[in-house]
Amino acid sequence: MAALHGADEAHIKREMEAMGVECIEPASEREEATATLMEAFATFVLEEQPRQSLAILQENHDGSVGELQGGGEHAIYRVEITDDEESVVSRLLRNFGGGLTVERIRRHMLRCRDVEKLDNFMLVLAFGPTSGQIRHIDAMVPNRQLCCYMSRDCPSTVVYAPDGPAVDSAAALVALWEEGGLDVPAALRRLLVEEGRRQLEGRFKFWRTIDDALRCFGKLYQPVARRLALTCAPGTLLSAGGNDVHAG
Repeated sequence: MAALHGADEAHIKREMEAMGVECIEPASEREEATATLMEAFATFVLEEQPRQSLAILQENHDGSVGELQGGGEHAIYRVEITDDEESVVSRLLRNFGGGLTVERIRRHMLRCRDVEKLDNFMLVLAFGPTSGQIRHIDAMVPNRQLCCYMSRDCPSTVVYAPDGPAVDSAAALVALWEEGGLDVPAALRRLLVEEGRRQLEGRFKFWRTIDDALRCFGKLYQPVARRLALTCAPGTLLSAGGNDVHAG
């Protein structure tokens, strides 16, 4: 059974790699040492001192704490990571006192190729089981999503492999609906097909055209061919493209 599990994991990694998703495990002695510190930090915050840690998050003295969608009885917290020594993350690290620093976390994550700096850098944590996120797209190319797992046996971000032709224009979206047997109202069909390349105005101007928006987010309309996920060891990095459909 263990061999079968290993074979399944190797197959999933190959499928992810074919989609441009990298899974990078700690290799050097320093990387292994950092991974050990990360696991100890996660255990301290979530298991050994959950009340104290939660109090720091809920105080939110610097406004860096928020919640992500997908929580249930237990919220999914996201905490901005900065170099401010009095930030919420710095206080959590200082309470831990094990030698893990923001800079050490940053260096560990910048091992990923094609990643030069970390923007929107945050700690994501929950103090119990959660419902999980619905599938979504966070960013746009050339951005990448880079995850570093700290807890032991941590379920990775779920990556969804789309099925069928790309939905990269309003006309392609109409075709997908009609091929699926949906009765697309004539007015909506005409609007999408004829106006898909028209420049948007007002508050929608940022998206340029409907076609441009679908080139970024059209994968969300496609059927899902496969749901790909791994169980990650502490210190493992997962790097996915900015337009990949995923869920935490």
